[in-house]
Amino acid sequence: MSTLWEAIGIALVAALVAGLIAVVGLRLLAMRFGWLDRPERHKAHGAPVPLLGGVAVLLAMGIGAVTVEWQAFVPALPIAWWFAIVGAAVVGLVDDHRRGGLSPRVKFGGQCLVAVVAVGALVRYGGAYDTPSAWLFGVMGWAFVVLAMNAFNLIDNSNGSCAGIGILVGAGLIASGVLLADAAGFSAGLEIRHVDPVAHKPAAVPWVAALVTGSLLAFLLFNFPRASIFLGDTGSHLIGLCLSSLAWVLSNFLGFVNAVVFLAVLFAIPLADVAWVVILRRREGRPISVGDREHLAHRLGRRFASSARGVALLWAATGCTSALAVLVVHANTVENSRIVVLCAGLGALGIAGGLMALAAPDRCRDREHSSPLKNGRSLES
Repeated sequence: MSTLWEAIGIALVAALVAGLIAVVGLRLLAMRFGWLDRPERHKAHGAPVPLLGGVAVLLAMGIGAVTVEWQAFVPALPIAWWFAIVGAAVVGLVDDHRRGGLSPRVKFGGQCLVAVVAVGALVRYGGAYDTPSAWLFGVMGWAFVVLAMNAFNLIDNSNGSCAGIGILVGAGLIASGVLLADAAGFSAGLEIRHVDPVAHKPAAVPWVAALVTGSLLAFLLFNFPRASIFLGDTGSHLIGLCLSSLAWVLSNFLGFVNAVVFLAVLFAIPLADVAWVVILRRREGRPISVGDREHLAHRLGRRFASSARGVALLWAATGCTSALAVLVVHANTVENSRIVVLCAGLGALGIAGGLMALAAPDRCRDREHSSPLKNGRSLES
């Protein structure tokens, strides 16, 4: 017999252990067969780095999921959702290893397709499924998942940035999922074998989010402060799809306004980076799809004379926004919830705006940091 907390713990430990083994093994495999991310003008690393970290994360999640299912009866997500996760990783894997990468249109088409599969698989898990606004939640979910995939792809620009932010967003999902499961009448300490998985849909999210968190913790040990392996588009795509679709499931139990605020607050830092680079590149007349070294992490790193400090600042900001997202979920159970939700939204906006303000005064910018890619790939690796 297992409780939800025990299932979360099993997921974390199993994914962490499996991730450590997978990262070590796949790093050696990538070096053996030359599957490497080679230095380019817009990249900071000076030597080729193995590029199978995303595959390691996927394997760790799969092994962890099997372990949890074996050890405990848990509310599970549809198998089609897992196929969507694999599909997202495949899109990224092809982009990583195909010479010149995928064209922007093909890559975006692949993202849209896997997002449709993921949201379609999870639509019955949403609390708004039987309401007149179900179609709106579905469309919003699809658009948000595609946006989040690209946001995590973009923010994977410095050692530890994507993985660290993913861990903190995952932690927010674990806490939010437990709160919503409890609100649905399912205590986190209740024996799961006595739970109806259909009646307690939010309980499926925390342990799956724990799989993501555990696997990313294992990867981060090899990616920060110095990277001996990269996630690649494989990892950033599956992380973006996984976290955003799980968040979308939980948002369906919050009502439309609270749902929008919850998603915006939880993903505030990746979305802020997207807004930053889009505005900057538009202002300078450069294509949005052409990469550079002017992301928030890059500018903050130059401002504080350390790339690791810049990334750590993004982590701190994400930790704050994740806590505010949990507060939005908790607001459903208290009076004057609109005030709490408003304060959380304004707080996240202030944090994101503060990061942009810190990045903006960077007067030490060298034009060589803005050198474009040799091709027009959509969203830099």
